[in-house]
Amino acid sequence: MERKKARTFQDLIEWQKAHQFVLAVYRSTRQFPKKDTFRFMNIAQASLEECRYYCLLSRDLEYMDINGLMDQLEEVGKLLDAYAKSIQSSGS
Repeated sequence: MERKKARTFQDLIEWQKAHQFVLAVYRSTRQFPKKDTFRFMNIAQASLEECRYYCLLSRDLEYMDINGLMDQLEEVGKLLDAYAKSIQSSGS
């Protein structure tokens, strides 16, 4: 069976399945104690740093200009950091 060519990443079955998985994880962990939520924040921060590396690599390989992306990464990093600190300080 031949697959239809994807026009966007959202057309990819792989992305759709991964997205459904992420939604299921969020639903399943909604009631987790805040201590577990803090662990997920650490994972999110590590993923952000991985994205930062790939942006730098793409720049160094002269694949793309990353200035706008780095600004967005910084903003998301600050938001994640502030959210993690608020979870930690809530003491739950």
